[in-house]
Amino acid sequence: MIPLSVIPGAGVTVAATGSSVSGAIVMGENDNAIYVTNTSTTLHVAVRVGTSTPTAVLTTDPVIPPNGTILLAANNLISSVAAIGSAAGPTNVTFVPCTLASSF
Repeated sequence: MIPLSVIPGAGVTVAATGSSVSGAIVMGENDNAIYVTNTSTTLHVAVRVGTSTPTAVLTTDPVIPPNGTILLAANNLISSVAAIGSAAGPTNVTFVPCTLASSF
């Protein structure tokens, strides 16, 4: 799949701390990815998505650097997100469901 365009949906922001913090997300019918932004200028954050309340883990989940972003492959069954900061924080982590258009 080649991302030709990103159609953003409604997002959710969680205030990540030194412990995993979760939130609910609503994926659209055609959403197949989640665009995640770490708004901290100093802290790294790890993120996880799932169909029930996930727990983010710094040592095993994707880590986003300060002021960084990541695009996670997903499906429209995802209903929860979680983030954990590398220190107490809090730092806002924004999850935005989106649809990636393919080149086909």
